[in-house]
Amino acid sequence: MIEMLITIAIASVVLTLAIPSFRTITLNNQRAATVNELLKAIQYARAEAVVLRTSVTICRSNNVTTGTPTCASGTGWENGWMVFTDRGATVGTLADDDAASDRDGSGAVDLLDAVLLVHDKVASSSVTIRGNGLAALGTINRITFSAAGTTSNAGSIVYCDQRGFANGNARVLVSSTFGRVFSAPSNQSGLTATTCQT
Repeated sequence: MIEMLITIAIASVVLTLAIPSFRTITLNNQRAATVNELLKAIQYARAEAVVLRTSVTICRSNNVTTGTPTCASGTGWENGWMVFTDRGATVGTLADDDAASDRDGSGAVDLLDAVLLVHDKVASSSVTIRGNGLAALGTINRITFSAAGTTSNAGSIVYCDQRGFANGNARVLVSSTFGRVFSAPSNQSGLTATTCQT
């Protein structure tokens, strides 16, 4: 009986020390996976703009899984995003005139033929991904790349989880006007904000 109580006491001490570390590892892995998915999508949009020699937009969307996805106003990228060829008259808005050909074989050239990639919302409800720049780098809910790979709407997109912005817990994606996109911890991003946007 005494040996069993000692074993339980040791196990409870080990678990008390291990659980916070496991939580940190889980949050770090979630952050890395989501930020990398968004970074890859932005880089893909830029590469496709250069390869296809046309404007390509990545925008936040609330309805990427519906029959007719649309770009959304506001700043919450955690609800999903999409990449599409943006050949039409209205820059940053998915429309029938954005497609060059009947890619999906439906018999008509429509807006779905312009869509190159979609990503549904982030699974965790405690995550925010905001493109409102946190003051320093501008407000973005979309990035449109020209055929040269440059963009006129550069800015930042900030990933936050329940740990907040401080101590490098948040991650910042920064897009320059030259089209270069990089990721940095919040404490190395150059942003002066101390809290996550809601």
